[in-house]
Amino acid sequence: PAAARRAAGEAETPTVEDLKKVRWVPQPCVDFFEHLRKARAAEPALATEEEALSLKNDGAAANKKILSGLGGLPINDDEVDWDATWNRFLAGEPTTLNPIFASSRYEQWLNEIIFPVVPVGPDWKLDHFGDLAVIESWEASEDHLMDKIVFRGDLSWSDGKPLTAYDVEFSWKTLLDKRIRVSAFRQLAEGLRDVKAYDARTVVYFQKEAFPTNQMHLHWPILPRHVIGPCLEADPTLQNCKFNREPITCAPYKFVSWAPNQEIVVERCEEWYQNAQGQRIRPKPFFKRIRFRILPDNTSRLLAFKTGQIDEIQLDSEQWTKETTGAEFYMKNTKASG
Repeated sequence: PAAARRAAGEAETPTVEDLKKVRWVPQPCVDFFEHLRKARAAEPALATEEEALSLKNDGAAANKKILSGLGGLPINDDEVDWDATWNRFLAGEPTTLNPIFASSRYEQWLNEIIFPVVPVGPDWKLDHFGDLAVIESWEASEDHLMDKIVFRGDLSWSDGKPLTAYDVEFSWKTLLDKRIRVSAFRQLAEGLRDVKAYDARTVVYFQKEAFPTNQMHLHWPILPRHVIGPCLEADPTLQNCKFNREPITCAPYKFVSWAPNQEIVVERCEEWYQNAQGQRIRPKPFFKRIRFRILPDNTSRLLAFKTGQIDEIQLDSEQWTKETTGAEFYMKNTKASG
């Protein structure tokens, strides 16, 4: 309440009329997919895809050529196998799929796919932009103490409910709830003194201080209020929430299944990239399904990679120098660093 805020010496949250008097400064926003495509197009091509696949990675020069030749995006839709499955790996069993509890890099890999909706994020150079796949605009007050985000109106959860600004406000409050053992995201949320939804699409983030790194305080996962709210009422710690293992998502991919110690499967969410009329509203995710095989053992992972059971692997130093250098390895695979 406003009276309580005044008594505690805290700043009051502005009204809608107050916000109209603020001098807002537009902040840079991009379509990250096109942003990446343009950046790749501007880079000199050191090798074609065919040339890159024919190389043996025996040094820095070959490594650069392989990265250049294989790091491109499809030129058009005809180059994409839209029914393909990407078989990835996890080197450990996740403990949860609830993004606010994520504590391992394996859980983070999953979150990047099924909980990517954040209004502002960094590119590969760590320059921050508003994400036009998620928002319509991002403005900051001249004193850098307020960030106003207008979310797109075509965001929906995988159960069909719309994602709204009220989910954002609810998520921030949930992150700060001391009854919940939140991981690293709480520290980001604590950089804000308040987050308020002014309507179904408009959120204002109120910074505690004017720092150059304030954009990071907007980078935390958004939760579905209609799902997590009832869970909080039943269990204030959220430890026993069904959502932790069967999440409702707003993302290019939606959760399908989790077989403990075996695999986690997600599949392309049609509502993410097209509307009810079938019109494309965002880039279509390239893979129909992504399967994460859970393979804790290094040796088993390498064998699974060599036999085509998984499409990627992270090599340790011994595997890089001793087990992936022969002609047999390069017949079906290649490797690169960086």
